[in-house]
Amino acid sequence: QAWENQVRVLTEAVDDITTIDDFLAVSENHILEDVNKCVLALQEGDADTLDRTAGAIRGRSARVCNVVQAEMDNYEPCIYTKRVLEAVKVLREQVMPKFAQRVEVAVDALGSNPAKDVDENDFIDASRLVYDGVREIRRAVLMNRADEDLDPEDVELDEHYTLETRSKSSAQTGEHGVDEYPEISGITTAREAMRKMPEEDKQKILQQVEHFKSEKLKFDKEVAKWDDAGNDIIVLAKHMCMI
Repeated sequence: QAWENQVRVLTEAVDDITTIDDFLAVSENHILEDVNKCVLALQEGDADTLDRTAGAIRGRSARVCNVVQAEMDNYEPCIYTKRVLEAVKVLREQVMPKFAQRVEVAVDALGSNPAKDVDENDFIDASRLVYDGVREIRRAVLMNRADEDLDPEDVELDEHYTLETRSKSSAQTGEHGVDEYPEISGITTAREAMRKMPEEDKQKILQQVEHFKSEKLKFDKEVAKWDDAGNDIIVLAKHMCMI
């Protein structure tokens, strides 16, 4: 009981200093890593690792749903909250039960003697849906952000150099036909503006995006130094919190 209370206090402290955007970005990356571990464990016939990692995925996904649902309580009901909560509902009520079922079938098959064959493609599809579900929740949450508040990672340039953001304005343009550039004839969205932009300007934007990604990678490496996998101080701090 004491240990659970300490973990709860530590979790609440971390929540207080972590924005929901950062929480979702980190959770998405961890779930992707766990999904890959699950698939590898399945391919190697390691039932224990598969079961354990799948449990971590279920735990992370449940926490994403709970945190986001609590965050939406801070808003008045609107189209934005409705879309976010719909994404949460899909992950919680549709995706996760299917994933849990596939995991149970796979673990039972690998644990039987002799081991039975598992439909690897079906398992991969179910695992991928979990990651996609978490990613969709994050995208829905980011729809309420202004362009300047978005991380460069959330701005994507496709093969046609079209600009796609997860901002509220771009979502409204796609759904309701709002003209983002009323002062410019023939251009109503950022996507159209990007298409008509000179090649030289497109390349400049690409370079800026790559620069942002490079800086973010450097930052991630600095943050990684404080991971308990490579820092005894962090290990000691966590141990003290547990005590």
